[in-house]
Amino acid sequence: MNKSKRNNRYNSVDGISSPSRRSLRSRRPLQDRRLETDQKRGSIDGFQRGRIGQSQSGRSLPADSAALQQTPSAVTQNASTNQSGRSKLRRRLSFLGYLRPSVSKLKKTGIAFGVLLLAVGGFFGWKLWNAANAVIVERGEQALGLNREIRPEDLTEEGSARINILLIGVPGEANYDGRLLNDVTMVLSVDPASEDASLLSLPRDLVVDIEDYGLNKINAAHSYGASDADTTGPALLEKTVEEVLDININYYARVDFQGFIDTVDVLGGVTVDNEEALYDPTIEKSYGVGGGGYYLPAGTHKLNGAEALQFVRCRKGTCGNDFGRAERQQQILQDIRGKVLSAGTFANPRRVSSLLDQLSQHFRTDISISEGLQLYELTRSYGSPRSYVLNTEPDNYLGASAYFGGGLSPKAGHLNFTEIRNFIRGDLFRDGFLKRENAPITVLNGTTTAGQATSLETRLNGLGYNVTEADNAPDQSQPQTVVYQRKGSDSEFTHHLLGMRMGVTIRDGIPDAYKQFKGDYIIVIGADYDEV
Repeated sequence: MNKSKRNNRYNSVDGISSPSRRSLRSRRPLQDRRLETDQKRGSIDGFQRGRIGQSQSGRSLPADSAALQQTPSAVTQNASTNQSGRSKLRRRLSFLGYLRPSVSKLKKTGIAFGVLLLAVGGFFGWKLWNAANAVIVERGEQALGLNREIRPEDLTEEGSARINILLIGVPGEANYDGRLLNDVTMVLSVDPASEDASLLSLPRDLVVDIEDYGLNKINAAHSYGASDADTTGPALLEKTVEEVLDININYYARVDFQGFIDTVDVLGGVTVDNEEALYDPTIEKSYGVGGGGYYLPAGTHKLNGAEALQFVRCRKGTCGNDFGRAERQQQILQDIRGKVLSAGTFANPRRVSSLLDQLSQHFRTDISISEGLQLYELTRSYGSPRSYVLNTEPDNYLGASAYFGGGLSPKAGHLNFTEIRNFIRGDLFRDGFLKRENAPITVLNGTTTAGQATSLETRLNGLGYNVTEADNAPDQSQPQTVVYQRKGSDSEFTHHLLGMRMGVTIRDGIPDAYKQFKGDYIIVIGADYDEV
């Protein structure tokens, strides 16, 4: 905006510019114009004229007072005296004018401050744009869970509103043997319905069937995909994890060793509480520095980036193999998350700038900027994720593989991931809407085929439903499978998902033949039943 236009802006009435107003007013001295304004308004430097002629008590003097009976000469003398008094008062109060910043100074200061804000914002906008172009290498699938409002009919299956993010850690260095192996494979699952998150670690030695490459440890999937012209490392690993866990992966995020080190350093290090001393003779104390083995005494320690990397890498000696390492990885990841999302990080321009630099060099994802912001808004009030590591503990699901040397397989059998899937979808990553409604379900076997009700009970509980009762139906000659809903039960998400899962239209009301059963939903298995 040029100078003349700015002047016109400030000489307007109700937003209508009056160019002539300023030039006419400026022909007379400012002091004369102030006096004229005061006289028109009936005031002297802000004191209303009505107050002159009032007593100290605030009451007007009587009309027949001597002041109103003055002669013309007395009135003239008083007017002169009043004029002199006004001049003295004006001089005494004139210093107040120096306390007010001029309009021009305010305008200049505001413009300078605005330019500064634009420069700073432009700088970080430019850095963010550059980082985004480098980091976001492809678009992922838009997660349903990012929508503000989710209706029952929006869900395509149990858990479809969850946001599942594959977290990948690779060495990344050109001179490192196996630089593209996924040493870290985790799934972070966010549930907008229950407003919480869960974190699962898969061990690198888990034996899986990698599409087009056959049996191998899961940490080979990313490397195979990265060297395949028809796919990518993250894409092949996503497909492998989806097959193992029977879930849908929406996004991925991948970081290499150096990116991990730099991120921890930019955030000022991480603090760990080490319950037992850690010793691994196969790696150095600090990544890339010297030798002699890794040792960290028990106690609380603040680690820099290189030290933190070794903390999450050590697995030999007393480090607890791959399972202990996975637990430490989750511990560090949650500490980093807390620092990245803290107000202190975003309020520090230098730290934000450094983070963007590190992200652009060592981090890749298919989460767009808008989706990342939505995810941040969605999860910033969440507590720490519930964490779980698949391992060989007695109450866990893995054991030594009989088909692949040094590998791990499900205790249920080679490539039999059914129990793991039931735990993941029925517990760790349970559908939040089913969890919230938690409607009790009764399953009845209406056929003579033994075990049908128990089998369906296991299957539905493994999908997140709440089956509380499994039994034989009073009549075991049912030709068709039927689902009934008790009148008055309010569980619209369960109604939608269960009907879709069973492939039937749910009937309203419970027949008298099944009144003795307590479920809000009663499933009667018929002769046409096929496993769901």
